[in-house]
Amino acid sequence: MVAQEDSWWWVAVGVLIGLLIMAALMPVDLIKPAVTATARLAASPEEAEIALTAQAPGVTLPIVAVLAGLFLAGLSAWKIYDEQQSSSRWTWMLVAAGITLLWAILMLQMTIKIGARLVGTG
Repeated sequence: MVAQEDSWWWVAVGVLIGLLIMAALMPVDLIKPAVTATARLAASPEEAEIALTAQAPGVTLPIVAVLAGLFLAGLSAWKIYDEQQSSSRWTWMLVAAGITLLWAILMLQMTIKIGARLVGTG
């Protein structure tokens, strides 16, 4: 039983590390279209009147991060319930999952809002 317990822990740690990496990459994906458009404008200022079409940021990474955060929160809550302890390492994992889940939801909302403005529907 102890070996299975540790395997769930290492799965949770791996998912948390993946969530933290995704949390760092999501803001980069948000500003990448604006930086690319600005770089193109700076490279050829004589074509300034040509409309630069910025590509809307993708929602794949924020959706994957939200799903991974939900998985991690569910796993942590299940392990807290299974162990019948409220003060364990799973509590801290649940807190970390909640924080990264809120960040992923915020990034998803911002991505959708920026994408709608770039497309012209927002």
